[in-house]
Amino acid sequence: MIGMRIVDPAFIGPGTDYWWDVGVEHSRDALSRFSAVEWADLLEGWSSQSGEWQDQLAYILGEDGSEREIRLLLDMARSPRPEVALRARESLRGLPAGAIRSATLAAGLAAVGVSVQAEGQSQVRTGNAPT
Repeated sequence: MIGMRIVDPAFIGPGTDYWWDVGVEHSRDALSRFSAVEWADLLEGWSSQSGEWQDQLAYILGEDGSEREIRLLLDMARSPRPEVALRARESLRGLPAGAIRSATLAAGLAAVGVSVQAEGQSQVRTGNAPT
C-alpha cells in the first residue's frame, strides 16, 4: 500500500538474547496470524528494514512450509546482505525439496502468466482475460 505500512515491523523484536530464546516464538505466532494484506505489505517492504530485522525474519520463516514463506525466503536468499542471504538459505535447507520446487514452479509460472489450478490444470492468462 502506497504511503501506509500495514505491517508493524515490531512483530520482530530487537535481536537481544531474549528474542532469540523466547521472542522468536512470539514473532512466529504474529506472522502466522497475518492477513493477506499484511503479507502483501511484508513481501513489498521486508528489504527496507535493517539487516538485523531481515536476518530475524529469515530465521522465523519456513516453519509452516507455506508457499508464500518459501517464496519470500527465495527472494531473501538473493539479498545483497550476506548474513540475510545465508540465514534464508539455512531456513530453506530445512524444508522439503518438493515444497521448494512447488513454490519455485508456481512463482515462475505466475511470472509468465500461467496460474496452476487444482489437480495440476493450468490456465494461461493474457492481460486480464483467461484463455
